[in-house]
Amino acid sequence: MAGTAKEATVASSVTAIGRTARRYPRPRPVTRLRIDCLATAANRRRGGVGTRLAEAAEAWGRRHGATLAETRTYEGSPLSMPFWTERMSFEVRSVNLRKPL
Repeated sequence: MAGTAKEATVASSVTAIGRTARRYPRPRPVTRLRIDCLATAANRRRGGVGTRLAEAAEAWGRRHGATLAETRTYEGSPLSMPFWTERMSFEVRSVNLRKPL
């Protein structure tokens, strides 16, 4: 991805990166917020901590010009898929493929 990157750690367990990238076929750049990692301790789950962390990352992204947020998670996860798709309103847009060598 071409462009500049800004990085910050939000609440010590979320890494948010703002990246300017070209969207194809459109020639205009889009600044994206990529949430690389969001984790909460098992005894803190279902208490709103993850939601507040994700919302803080989104707010940081908006302040830095992001107009799109992205993250990755495991498709079969009974915790993270509902969190991202139902609670945080993310849409499934791609599938990661892998193969052991």
